[in-house]
Amino acid sequence: MRIRVGWTIGACALAVLFAGCAPRSVAPPPDARSQRAAAALAESERETAASLEPLRPLADRVRDPALARRIESVSLALIPVEAWPGALRVPLRLRIEWPGGQARFDVLLERSPGRLELREWSKAKPDGKTAGFRLALVTGPAKAGGRETLEIEAGALAALPFAPAHLLADVQRAFYPWLLGVPECGPCERSGWRGNVAVWERMGRERIVDRRLVVPDFLPYGSIRVRYAQRVVFGMPALVALENGWMGYRLVFEAIDPAKIAPAGPGDASAPASRR
Repeated sequence: MRIRVGWTIGACALAVLFAGCAPRSVAPPPDARSQRAAAALAESERETAASLEPLRPLADRVRDPALARRIESVSLALIPVEAWPGALRVPLRLRIEWPGGQARFDVLLERSPGRLELREWSKAKPDGKTAGFRLALVTGPAKAGGRETLEIEAGALAALPFAPAHLLADVQRAFYPWLLGVPECGPCERSGWRGNVAVWERMGRERIVDRRLVVPDFLPYGSIRVRYAQRVVFGMPALVALENGWMGYRLVFEAIDPAKIAPAGPGDASAPASRR
């Protein structure tokens, strides 16, 4: 099953996103900044309505190094670990696509108290560490202020044309809830803000269909688009496709059978490697 990531937001969705034209919207009242952002968004949508390809790396679109660093910092921004309640441990097949290349990995996504982790399946080394890549956002002890730290063992991700930490931020954009205090509905469109990020979602009868995240000040330089398959397997959407328009790459997460995960043992919560 293939999901096309490109889609076009209609006029009402634009208004919902930035001006609060629908009752379910919690967006702030229109102002000069949001009106400029809406205009830029409409222009961007017209240009990309037919197709989002080819993807273009940030360095090809932005020549100003200082501006490029600011855009990358937006892409790297993380929200608190505990913003996704509960616990989860699921295997996924991850495909990463960028201009001129792609990579595939079997990964384990784990959400546990105080930790969000994405790691490649691998046999444990003698010291108990995994042999593949590992990305984790970890909450420190409360007595130390509960500060969150990012842990990176890049492994094969070191060969990517962008920093591996972007992937963990995109995991949050794809799988975390983003609209807080907005009534559940379906089918419907809803929108709101989380910090400086404007969020638009299209809901189906039972689950989310589309999500878009934009930072109005950086809208001319890209946004995040996520599409969700409506077929559910093993408790997850069969496919989740995310395009990071700021950095110029695409991620596709495919749900696979949890039975393939070996039971966690001392010092090892991963399964045998299955790199594709």
